[in-house]
Amino acid sequence: MKKIKVGLGTCGISAGGELVYNRFKDELLKQNIDAELSETGCNGMCYEEALVEIEDDHKSYLYSKVTVDRVGKIINEHILNNNPVSDWIIKSEDISKEADFLKNQTGIVLRNCGEINPTSIEEYIAKKGYDAIQQVLNKSTREEVIENIIKSGLRGRGGGGFSTGMK
Repeated sequence: MKKIKVGLGTCGISAGGELVYNRFKDELLKQNIDAELSETGCNGMCYEEALVEIEDDHKSYLYSKVTVDRVGKIINEHILNNNPVSDWIIKSEDISKEADFLKNQTGIVLRNCGEINPTSIEEYIAKKGYDAIQQVLNKSTREEVIENIIKSGLRGRGGGGFSTGMK
């Protein structure tokens, strides 16, 4: 079964992502197409929104600048006929129009962007969301927490750059 993920972070919504999502939903129902439609967060390429990822047979295709007018062609060609619309794909295993932009990036804080539904706490927890706070609350003393913050080198942004751990 194909999976369709529509980017609905604030950038995706601003670019019409909700309209794209709703068009996919309507067309899948109208044509009785067996595909999984879901929301996801920003992929980090806000300038390419609305972004739609289609996964099939362990392959992923990321479409950029998707509008409601493009949904029909994506469904007819890619979803129904297994023929991805290569002109609109920004990233796949064969295509990477953003290779220079992406090559030196390693997601840390935002590593789940594009992977989980931003409105689902269950999906966040399944990706080890809140593990750090659980450790702090259940396994660490106050002194250990402060020491870890000092070791992290985290600094305030008030202009003085003071150590957060010392505060």
